[in-house]
Amino acid sequence: MSEQLKDLRTQRDLIKRHLTWLDTQIANAEGSVDQGAAVAATNSAPKVPMSPVAPASEIDEERQLTSGTSDVRRAQVGCFLFFVGGILLFLFFLFGLPYLID
Repeated sequence: MSEQLKDLRTQRDLIKRHLTWLDTQIANAEGSVDQGAAVAATNSAPKVPMSPVAPASEIDEERQLTSGTSDVRRAQVGCFLFFVGGILLFLFFLFGLPYLID
C-alpha cells in the first residue's frame, strides 16, 4: 500500500471519529442525549491506532483577532527597506570602495 493511500485512509478514519464526537457534543448541547445511541455510535467507530503526530503548524488565534499592521503592509515596508539597502550598497561599491582601495 502506498504511503499516500495509507495517510488518506488514516485521515478519513480520524474525520469519522471527529464527526461522531461532534454529533455527541451537539446532542449534549441540545439536552436530548440518548446515552445508548451515543455509546453505540462511539463503539461502532473503527479503532485507529494513535501514533504521535506533531501538528503541521500551530495557529495563534489571538494574533488573528488583534487589529494592527497588516502582513501585506509589513511586507511592503520590508521590501522597500531591502531595496533601499541594496541601492545604498551598490552606490558604496561603485563610488566608495574605489577610494578606500587606493
